[in-house]
Formats: sequence, structure tokens, C-alpha cells
Amino acid sequence: MSAADSGLLHFWDKFDMKDTAQVKNPDKGEQQLADFIGLLSKTLIPLCGTKR
Repeated sequence: MSAADSGLLHFWDKFDMKDTAQVKNPDKGEQQLADFIGLLSKTLIPLCGTKR
């Protein structure tokens, strides 16, 4: 498993989804989502049955 794969699998582990202020904060929640989407392109984990 690559570092990107591992990072993707554990990306949200430290992000407190119960803290709605953090989730709604553009500097936190939106940036986290953007970082996660960026990491998707670097991973080897197949998504939705797609093959690479």
C-alpha cells in the first residue's frame, strides 16, 4: 500500500465531524475536502469498481 493509499484511508480520522463549526468553516472544512479530492488522484485504490 502506498503512502497516498494509506493517507486516503485515514484522511478523516483526525477530523471531528461532530464539530459543526469546524465542518462549516471554509478555512477548515472546505480546505479538508479540497485536500481529500486532490489526494484521490494520487491513490491506487480503485473507486466504484473502476480499474487503473
